[in-house]
Amino acid sequence: MNKKAEMGVGMIIMIAITAIVGAILLVGSAQNLHPFRNTVDVANDSVSSANTATAVNLQGQAASSMVVYNGTDDAIIPATNYTILNYQVVNGVLTATVNASAAPEYLPYAWNVSYTSEPDGYSTSAGARSMGQIILIFFGLGIAVVMLIPTTRNKIIMSFTGK
Repeated sequence: MNKKAEMGVGMIIMIAITAIVGAILLVGSAQNLHPFRNTVDVANDSVSSANTATAVNLQGQAASSMVVYNGTDDAIIPATNYTILNYQVVNGVLTATVNASAAPEYLPYAWNVSYTSEPDGYSTSAGARSMGQIILIFFGLGIAVVMLIPTTRNKIIMSFTGK
């Protein structure tokens, strides 16, 4: 038996398994990091309950850069006719709400709302968002190091080239 060749094949299998498991964990981590770091632009979200002068829940936990249009003729409704409340707990979930306090000429119509939303799980701390990205980068580098060290120690690459 050729023990050197068997050791090389075993090392290749170990590196392949490490690469597959590492890639699966890296992709899973990256997908969970996306809502933690990125805001979402919501365009023309129809808010039909705003015409009752009550609070209406919006998507996400906070809303900014809001523009409200009248649903019938696309006229912009002035900001004095509504109030945005961010980080409100509704049914156990953080959400943004809009409270209509509009003049009577705006109330009988549905509103179209465009805004920038912080999705559920979004971190308001810039430092935490940066650390999440740095952790992901170092995780990828760690996978690369775990795969490269056994390869260079056993000179597997050299055995394929014949040198």
